[in-house]
Amino acid sequence: NAIHDCSSSLAHSNSGNKVMVLITDGTPTRGGGDENGSSQPQHKVFASSEANRAKSVDQDITILPVVVKESVSVDTNYLQTLGSKDNLMVQVTDFADLDDTLGAVVDLVQCAVDETCQVVRAHNFENDSNDWVSGHVNDAAWKRQSENPNFVGQGALRLKDDNKFARWTSPIYSIAGGHVSFVKVEFEFCASSHSDDGNHFQFQVNLDSSWWVNQKTYAYQKDFWNEKCYYELLEIPDSDITSTIQFRFLGEMGDNDYTYFTSFKVIACHKNT
Repeated sequence: NAIHDCSSSLAHSNSGNKVMVLITDGTPTRGGGDENGSSQPQHKVFASSEANRAKSVDQDITILPVVVKESVSVDTNYLQTLGSKDNLMVQVTDFADLDDTLGAVVDLVQCAVDETCQVVRAHNFENDSNDWVSGHVNDAAWKRQSENPNFVGQGALRLKDDNKFARWTSPIYSIAGGHVSFVKVEFEFCASSHSDDGNHFQFQVNLDSSWWVNQKTYAYQKDFWNEKCYYELLEIPDSDITSTIQFRFLGEMGDNDYTYFTSFKVIACHKNT
């Protein structure tokens, strides 16, 4: 909840560079559901989703985790993923050391804002599928959500069932590989009525109209839970792209298990000198 509250405050800032310094002595213990405690994986997923939303191109907040290693519950590998870059994290042994790290924090923040990003295309599925192609009218259909009581009436790409037609495929985007350092994608999805631990969907990438490669698999009760929405941010290195890029969601779910995709953005970034 701290990331969400801080993001809300920074939303009113007119600053060109917005930075969130996340000081923590442990992994998340609440926020993702009713059961509290650092052993509950849904709290980590919830915190990651809120961090992704803060780092999105719309909010454009740089997150710098400052980890105090006093607590036995500290998972530094996970907490580092909340930052805006893989190596963007400061560690101290106790709270007394925080004052001595301020210089390092400032240096890292300056390094974190050395890139410029531009949206290639933003898809909003409120009114239609917005040029995404369904594999099958029943298994992948544009719907106003009705199964999920928290999001009734919201337009989205719906995915269900586990046959080969349960997929949504994006348009093909032109990407000049030599002019960008990497491509980011951002998307929001919501889940409802999943009952099988084996339920999952894949996010796949097709580079230069060649073949589909799985970028990430999202599994029920590992990466998402029912009646929740999540914001994802993934990065594709420029070295893999020469001219075009395309994406798709592929479902492996039961007939009455629903996943909804409400928005999708493709973003090209380059590093400033």
